[in-house]
Amino acid sequence: LAPHPPLFPPQEFLERFLEAPVVVDRSYRAQASELPRDLRRRRKGQRIPRLRDEEADNIVRAYLASLAWTDWCVGRLLAGLEALGLDRDTVVVYTSDHGELLGQHGLFGKRAFYEGAARVPLLIRDPRCGSKPRILPRVVSHLDLAATFGTWAGTSIDGLPGRDLRALLEPDLGGPWVDEARLESCDGLGLPEPADLQQPVQPQPPSAMSWALRRDQWKYLAHGTGEVELYDVLEDPGELRNLAGDPGQAAVLRQCAERLREGSPSTWSFHRTEDGRTGAPR
Repeated sequence: LAPHPPLFPPQEFLERFLEAPVVVDRSYRAQASELPRDLRRRRKGQRIPRLRDEEADNIVRAYLASLAWTDWCVGRLLAGLEALGLDRDTVVVYTSDHGELLGQHGLFGKRAFYEGAARVPLLIRDPRCGSKPRILPRVVSHLDLAATFGTWAGTSIDGLPGRDLRALLEPDLGGPWVDEARLESCDGLGLPEPADLQQPVQPQPPSAMSWALRRDQWKYLAHGTGEVELYDVLEDPGELRNLAGDPGQAAVLRQCAERLREGSPSTWSFHRTEDGRTGAPR
């Protein structure tokens, strides 16, 4: 099973971690009073403040066991490609739709744009790029994968946002790369289909909506409730100091907010609700 709640990894993998020491962020025991309102609501609904230490430790162990199981399955796939002689002309991309908060910020699970949940692996094995591994500390997005896949397939995918990752993977192509990524979440609402957009106009998006912009070292988060957060993820990787109220960062806050709205896909909900032409998602 995937490393996703409910966590039920195969017993043989779980046994590897049953006695393993784990480091769990005990902030789940705190009141987490500085969390945005919707995250406080979700935290209470999940009964996180009632978790005992041993329960939290076992959640982490089960998650690690599930990751080990997933890695083993990926290993079987790669071995199969090699056995069939397909590894020499097959591009392999390993990534995930989300990460997992394991006590950080008093939360467990996904649907938050803190690093534990929003930052995911992106590993690419392209036989044309040689066997020497490279680590590229750049900011990219899953939106960029569609454009890259289209180029690899010798076609173009019109109408979808995203940048061709070959600019990073193939140094000869060169060109500037902006370290930037955008995120949108509608917790508990579901993503709307075009037919569902004919709804009464709302002056504000639903409170459970949230958006984020990662640009260079800055992480800007905006919530449907009007709350905002700003973090310097290089100086503060744990995202513990919200700089949104710091007068010294007012210009950065404004620039991030403007950039998020200017550069985000036109189908995102804050465009629909703010332009007054369509309603918010269900």
